[in-house]
Amino acid sequence: MAPIPPAPAAAPAAAGTPTISRVFRGTCVHSTRQQALVLLEDALLGVDSHGKTLLVAPTAPVRVELWPPSLQHQQQQQQQQGPRPSPGCSGEPASTPPGSKPWSCWRTRCWGSTRTGSEFLMPGLVDTHIHAPQYRYAGTALDLPLLQWLKTYTFPEESQYDNLEFAHKVYTQVVIAFVKRGQDLEKVSAKFGFKSLDVTQLTCHEFLMPGLVDTHIHAPQYRYAGTALDLPLLQWLKTYTFPEESQYDNLEFAHKVYTQVVMSSDSVPSWVKCVWTKTALMKITKKAHRSPWKKPHDELGQRALVGKVCMDQNSAHENYKEGTQESLEETSRFIKELLKRKYPLVKPVVTPRFALSCSSELLLKLGEVAEENNLHIQTVMAHGCHLSHEELELFSQTGASLSHCPNSNISLCSGMLDVRNVLNHKVKLGLGTDVAGGYSASMLDAVRRTQDTSKALTIQDPTYHTLTFEEVFRLATLGGSQALSMDEQTGNFEEGKDFDALRVNVAAPHGPIDLFQNEGPRVLLEKFLNLGDDRNITEVYVAGRRVVPVQ
Repeated sequence: MAPIPPAPAAAPAAAGTPTISRVFRGTCVHSTRQQALVLLEDALLGVDSHGKTLLVAPTAPVRVELWPPSLQHQQQQQQQQGPRPSPGCSGEPASTPPGSKPWSCWRTRCWGSTRTGSEFLMPGLVDTHIHAPQYRYAGTALDLPLLQWLKTYTFPEESQYDNLEFAHKVYTQVVIAFVKRGQDLEKVSAKFGFKSLDVTQLTCHEFLMPGLVDTHIHAPQYRYAGTALDLPLLQWLKTYTFPEESQYDNLEFAHKVYTQVVMSSDSVPSWVKCVWTKTALMKITKKAHRSPWKKPHDELGQRALVGKVCMDQNSAHENYKEGTQESLEETSRFIKELLKRKYPLVKPVVTPRFALSCSSELLLKLGEVAEENNLHIQTVMAHGCHLSHEELELFSQTGASLSHCPNSNISLCSGMLDVRNVLNHKVKLGLGTDVAGGYSASMLDAVRRTQDTSKALTIQDPTYHTLTFEEVFRLATLGGSQALSMDEQTGNFEEGKDFDALRVNVAAPHGPIDLFQNEGPRVLLEKFLNLGDDRNITEVYVAGRRVVPVQ
């Protein structure tokens, strides 16, 4: 694999002036506190030569939205303001892409006669229930129960379809969007010493957002993700997980799987990962003096906290055991070897697996190892579905964090976490995929399953305060960095933090999202979170370095 190219050379600057090496102009979205979504329309975002966010200069008024306005209110605002052309959008209807579907059909793919080993044929899927007149706001307006939802969003929207021209535009999937332009580029460029010609201009359908943070994933389980979901947790561990993880003393096998883990899901180098591993990393450190194996996390630009999972109480698999002393020695060996490699983005973390697999002696000694090496200790508890009020109070007092893994919670029938209750107790909370207990390595899936779980709790109790998509966005970005105690380094676009970012194109060619006129940045973000996938992520930056697309 060819090395990733360095950032462009910095423009000359006056003495004492910070040097900016890369500048973006367009929409930026991020969170700064609970229940807040900051929308910067046509902002200038500058990154310095060390990969830090040096400049966030909105050229249009900043909007901090605590609660989502109704779709009807947005439409009224847009009608009053009129169309807002933007660079990259002419304001004219775009032509329908070749091969695009009519509104009444399901998009299916039929493979050619030549198939690879990764392809298969299956019957076309049949959608037996879809509302074409509601399609324009698909992926938004999901904050109300059915009858209120119909009254607030659906009936006002459907009443517009007596206009044949309007109906034709929707049904043929015409894509039109506008975003406000700014006026202060020259002033800011003069101050910070860069040329306006060097600015990367985002189109009206693009925006920058912080990288997503996966606070809980098991790298050695990735190979069987999407399968083996037929048992509850403890039986699942004994039947599938421990036998699988015992194979990772084979370095070639481990390197192949771990490289795929880093490159998995939605252009994954965008995520911070807290990776749980066992035998592979333990054995790698034993052989490090004679092994050419290189960490794929660093090689591919992945920011990660990596730990050798410790478990001295496991009798489930005869080839997957370690004594207390062996666990401590191999943890120390792993830490020493990883620190020696001096990877800028990959750090060791002390990682006891879970309470049932660790003796009190091991937990005490691991705490000493963490203190001696000034390391993170894995105090991020996954799941937590059944924590009591007293236990959540203890989490809040001690600064321990929770990783909400909704896909895994449902897939293994573990329960549903009341996120609202956790937030009310002021406990740090991020999202996790928990592969392979969760079947998807995508953090977008974690975002969607978090909203689904919150709505399921609302079904059980109509008085429940359902999470908004803005709150879930915050949990997936800033919340995750707070849970990992990395929020001073990453999680949003505050000046001085590392520039970890996704460049998202909601109108990516052949992508999963259809757009219509007057879609503002908030709607674009909501549609991406609910409907988007890796096709919409055009670039990924970690600490200011572009790691996707891989060169």
